[in-house]
Amino acid sequence: MLLGLLAGATPCAAEPAGGSETVRLELAGVIAARCGFVGSSPALSVELPNGPSASGTLAFSCNLPGATPVTVRLSSDHGGLKREGNDTVLPYAVHWRMPGDPDHAFLSANQSATFHVPSGTAGSIRHGTLTMELLDDPAGLPAGSYTDYITYTIVP
Repeated sequence: MLLGLLAGATPCAAEPAGGSETVRLELAGVIAARCGFVGSSPALSVELPNGPSASGTLAFSCNLPGATPVTVRLSSDHGGLKREGNDTVLPYAVHWRMPGDPDHAFLSANQSATFHVPSGTAGSIRHGTLTMELLDDPAGLPAGSYTDYITYTIVP
């Protein structure tokens, strides 16, 4: 928060009795808009080839008035779960579902997405269920560790 005295404070008319003088100063402040993720980031892990999906919770909070829309951007480092040591990629979808909002889906092959969600009231925490599901059958893929990193960015 920025708080300070504004220039232009003007003296009022001098009071005749006692020779005192009064000055009226204006105080003003600005609180910058901000949003941020709350809690720890979920690590989504599937047991290949047995588990086709995984889920966790992703929550955020903003200091915006009302249910002001905020922008959420996602990006994928590899465009899918990439096998360590080579270029084999297993595509997936991520869904972020929040009560009262439509499903916000992200396909890893697109590598990025942008959508808008209501912020909720100032100081409230919006919780959403984050679900990852594989889009291809992993049967027949070589053994190994498959990873990807998705980055969520929230902008007021």
